[in-house]
This record gives sequence, C-alpha cells and structure tokens, in this order.
Amino acid sequence: MKKTNIIIIILIASVAVCASFYIKNRDTVRIGVLVPLSGPGATLGQWMQKGVNAAQEEINANGGINGKKLELVIQDDGCVGATAIAAYRNIHDVKSIKYFVGPLCAAARVPVLKSSEADHTLLITTGLAVTYGQDTTAQTFNVLPSVSYITEKILKYAYASLDSKKISLLSLDDEYGKETDTVFVEKMKEQGVTKYNIEKFNKGTSDMRTQIIKLSKDDSDTVLVAGFTADYAVFMKQAAQIGLNKKIIALSPIQAPDAANANKGTGFTIYYPHPSSVDSSSAKEFLAEYKQKDPSVSEMSPVYLGSGYDAVKLLAIAISKCGDDTTCSTKQLASLSDYPGANGSITFGDKGNVNSSESIEIRKLENG
Repeated sequence: MKKTNIIIIILIASVAVCASFYIKNRDTVRIGVLVPLSGPGATLGQWMQKGVNAAQEEINANGGINGKKLELVIQDDGCVGATAIAAYRNIHDVKSIKYFVGPLCAAARVPVLKSSEADHTLLITTGLAVTYGQDTTAQTFNVLPSVSYITEKILKYAYASLDSKKISLLSLDDEYGKETDTVFVEKMKEQGVTKYNIEKFNKGTSDMRTQIIKLSKDDSDTVLVAGFTADYAVFMKQAAQIGLNKKIIALSPIQAPDAANANKGTGFTIYYPHPSSVDSSSAKEFLAEYKQKDPSVSEMSPVYLGSGYDAVKLLAIAISKCGDDTTCSTKQLASLSDYPGANGSITFGDKGNVNSSESIEIRKLENG
C-alpha cells in the first residue's frame, strides 16, 4: 500500500475517533427536527414547532436529559420529499444526530423513512401516519392516528349521523391523498356503492373551481375534502362562490386559524375527526399548562402542537435510558403503555402506530 494511502486512512480513522469522543462527551443532547416551515404544510408546521419548543423548555427547566441540556436542530422540510431528504442528510451526516422528530407531511415522511432505515436512526413522526404503500420501519413511531383510521371514522359518522347517502371525494394528489383515496374506495364498496366521484388537486393550488363545479353537479349529497390547511381555505372560499350546496366533511388538518378564518361568512358547517380531548385528562392538562405560556391558544388547538410536544418528550425518555443506542431506545418506546400524551393516551402497536383503540371525537367548524 502506498504511503499516501496509509496516511489518508490514519487521518480518517483519527477523525472518526475524535468525532465519536466529541459526540459522547458533548455537554448537550441533540435531536433533529424536520418540520414544514414553508410550503403547503407551513401553518401546521408552525404549530408543531411550538410544541417541540415547549417540550425542550420544559425538559431543560427540569435538569435536561441526564444532566445535559436538550438542543433541537430544526430544519425546514418544505413538505416535499427532496427537500426533506436534504434536510435529513444534513442533520444526520453533518451533525451526526441519530434521533429525529418529524416529518409531519406524508410527502416528506415516506422518502425519509428509507434513509432512516438504512442509517438505523430513530424517528417519531408528528403527522397523520401513512399505513398504505411505504410502511413504517422498525425504528419509526407515529404519535397520531393514521390517515386511514380517521378517514374511516369520518365516513362512518357521515353515514350514521349526517344521513349521508352518497359521498364524493376531493383529495390532494400526494401520499396523504392516495391513502385517503384507498380507504374511501374500500368504504364505498362496503356501502354497496359502485359508482363514485373522486376529484384531485395539486399541492399548493389556488384554483379548485373546476373540481368544485364537477362535485356540485354529481349525484352525491356529501363531499369529503382531504388536504392541508391552505387547501381547505381555498376550497371553502371557492365553494361558497360557486354555491356548493352539499354536506361537507374533512380531516383534522382543517383545524388551524387560517382555515377557521376562511370559513367565516361561507355558511358551511364542516365536520372532522380529532383525537378525543373530552376523554383525556392528559390532553386537558397539557392545554391548560400551555395556555399559561400562551393565553392566545384556543381550546381547540390543532393536534400538531401536541404531537410535536409528545415526540420530543418521548425521545427524551428513551435517550435518558439508552443514550445513543437507537435499538435500545426502540425497545423502550415499543414497551410504553398508556403514556399520558398531549393528544390523549399513547400506546404503540406492532408497527409503531398509535393503537386504533384511541378514541376519536367529531368536531365541527362553523361561523369561523
């Protein structure tokens, strides 16, 4: 072997040893955070960031993790796969971080899972879990119910409580929307419905008029809309202009101030599923404590405030017992039962998703 190559190998080995020593002896514990601070999920990402920051402040005020301060390395994933991968790679490869909170958006989450699995990093995602297509890896957990679970809940509610006879679907053309489509088709078959209308819209669109006109003319009496907060705002404004006269149901991303503002003056009452706070003492306690810091927060705060908070708190518990050993941390999280979370009790199933026994309440948005 040439002398130059030997020197290079020695240098690489030395850097690796120094990096390992530095990581183990750093005076902070670092967690990476992938959050949509731009793009279609930005409003939801802002709530998630409030949640992770609240957890960080609480942990550090109580002595940190094993006496070390918790540091969050936050990067914008834009709710886009390529951007999320670049953000993940920067946090993992450059900053040598093994623990992650996020992503929130399915479009960012699905591609990041593949990189995370190869790197043996541990993720706690903060959005609605996607259970079709790319599955959860062994070291990924989700603190919110799945898209499929809440879609099923709101469809059942529409038939049982809103007297819906036939439902159409307007959904986002991404992984989140695809999962909604799959569940929708399954439920239509269960209802004996063989002909139905599914309309799609692109991420970040400002014009849904064509789709809304088609929905207004089909033979359905109810429309399920599945998108992000900004999408709901566009839909409500343009549906009111067109005069859509049907019952409307939605998914939990509709719960954010800009969607509520868009609802004002439209006359629409929109029903949507939400992890139950009525039955959860931990959810009530979290919100009461958070409102002391930020009195402007509504009693109906979006789930992403709590999901960001829970993800950081759960990782802190795992890290305090396992350090950098993500295999050990995975076992710790998998063994949790009835953890008192900010959105209700958390017990992870065999695929890292919140058990489907978690109670769901139906909320309605009207008059803003």
